[in-house]
Amino acid sequence: MKTALAHVNSEGGPLIISDLERVNVWNGATSPEQYSLACSAISERDLATIRIGQVELALWDPGGPGTTFLIKRDSGLVYLVRFWANDELTDLQIAGLVDGVPPLSAEASLDVVSGQLLIIWAAEDCSSLSPPSADSGIPRDNLSMGRTAFVMSVLPGKYTVGVSKYMKNDIEVKLAELRKQPLIETSV
Repeated sequence: MKTALAHVNSEGGPLIISDLERVNVWNGATSPEQYSLACSAISERDLATIRIGQVELALWDPGGPGTTFLIKRDSGLVYLVRFWANDELTDLQIAGLVDGVPPLSAEASLDVVSGQLLIIWAAEDCSSLSPPSADSGIPRDNLSMGRTAFVMSVLPGKYTVGVSKYMKNDIEVKLAELRKQPLIETSV
């Protein structure tokens, strides 16, 4: 499939959703303990968080091997979208799969302090992951296969993560929504 949309490929198992600057604690499949922990965490639900040292990582199960598309609605709202359709969809049709989706209930939260959101297949080793060059979004590292990671600029802050599954025009859709939380001002 030819696409201009940002996307991440995987061969099954979870995707990690993290701040790019915090993910270097993740060793992927090179650390059987870490990778087993990630797979166990999503074995009974689609979204989970795990802690590696002082870093909390969000994990999402996209539903098996394939391509997850990243739809950025604004700098504080991002959707990770998997779908199953009988026909190939255009980029516009893929982006339209999230139209009309109400805000989802928060099932996890994630701090993106750097403003660089990383979505990466959990089998990948992130211990020395390099940021992408220019605006490509693709880390400069030798990953196990093509496009298993993508970095997206977002507003720094705390994000809630919710998940949903639904049918839209005979297309099965599975998504994760990352929504930036508003700053709450407190008076002193």
